[in-house]
Amino acid sequence: MAKITLLSLGCPKNLVDSEYMLGTLLKHGFEIVSLPKQANIILINTCAFIEPAQEESINTILDIARKKGNKKICVCGCLVSLFKNKLFEQIPEIDAVIDPFNIDQITVVCEQLKEGKSKITFIEKNPKYKFENRERCITGPRHSVYVKIADGCDNRCSYCIIPNLRGNYTSRKMEEILEEAKILSEAGAKEINLIAQDTTLYGKDIYGKIKLPELLKKLSKIEKIKWIRLLYTHPAHYSEELIDTIATNEKICKYLDIPLQHCSDKILKAMRRKVTKKDIKKLIDKLRAKIPDLALRTTFLVGFPLETDKEFNELLKFIKQTQFDHLGAFTYSPQENTRSFNLKDKISDKTKQFRLNKLLSVQKEIILNRNKKLKDKESIVLIDKKISRGIYRGRRRADAIDIDNVVMVKGKAKIGDFYKIRILKTGTYKFEGKIIAIK
Repeated sequence: MAKITLLSLGCPKNLVDSEYMLGTLLKHGFEIVSLPKQANIILINTCAFIEPAQEESINTILDIARKKGNKKICVCGCLVSLFKNKLFEQIPEIDAVIDPFNIDQITVVCEQLKEGKSKITFIEKNPKYKFENRERCITGPRHSVYVKIADGCDNRCSYCIIPNLRGNYTSRKMEEILEEAKILSEAGAKEINLIAQDTTLYGKDIYGKIKLPELLKKLSKIEKIKWIRLLYTHPAHYSEELIDTIATNEKICKYLDIPLQHCSDKILKAMRRKVTKKDIKKLIDKLRAKIPDLALRTTFLVGFPLETDKEFNELLKFIKQTQFDHLGAFTYSPQENTRSFNLKDKISDKTKQFRLNKLLSVQKEIILNRNKKLKDKESIVLIDKKISRGIYRGRRRADAIDIDNVVMVKGKAKIGDFYKIRILKTGTYKFEGKIIAIK
């Protein structure tokens, strides 16, 4: 019996692919082990979104290759979409490559590897992500799971290679999403985190209109699901119907992840983001007016070509004025086959890093001040993990799992249950609290 381990790199969307592959392999009788040293076949599901992610993926493969021995190595995911068969030339220890469009063939690949075959290739000539109701092996907590509602992207931002790696935007049929969500809820899921390259565009390609509000309403009818969280939304695709649905449905977390990337009209246009600064401000004002307790997460890209001190300072001012609850940032990484690759006025790495550090410093101060106001306040917390006797780690509705703030809770609790707590101490990304009631 072949023993398989899988290393999953990158974003939650990649993690879902990994869980689909593991589920398929389990269904076909393969044994899954947790450590590479225990395995005969090592699967590495890679990320290639930006240069640091590509470097991490390549370094992980090289590390496994150095200790290969008689094991087989299969590289999956976005790095395969990027480099295709060239991976065999670059790292000859690799035995198989399979891109994201062929993960349904992972059993075939592993069967061939088990038989001693090598240089196995599954690369789609006309890439389109295939959604099927597959067996799924959840690798994280069962009470909080990701559900992928679409893959690929049609936005074509000038800096992004996602369409090259994942293909055009492809929605999943609503009935299949609902079926998976019901199965997950019966297995213990109480929080569903909806993910895609752009969740707000859901359904446009297969139904002719955006169907996210309808999907949210139907998901909320699944009794055992208590929290529904929206990640990866695009500011250009919010509708009145979507905003009203989020505002009025109790199960939908009043939390929105809206990667904005910048606020300067000059930079937004060069990025091909489909919105202006005025559009962004109007959307945020509308969201906060209709959803008073909204927690906003965003992401910004600094050091984009053409970004002078003027545009960067404009961004800092915008962040100070807007007061985001959560904010991530990364530096621009030039990618071949993107529109921005040949732009002039490139920014030095030193300047990029300075701007990133400055931005994060400004946000840290904002968060410290915002969080101080939460001291002695009550909040509902979902318990994610036991840390030690009488100490648990949980989250508020305003915090996404593995991304945002955590609450270290004192008292007797159960993983996957909800509790009312009082916040006793605040920090930048961590609170301390005590249980005052079971919710």
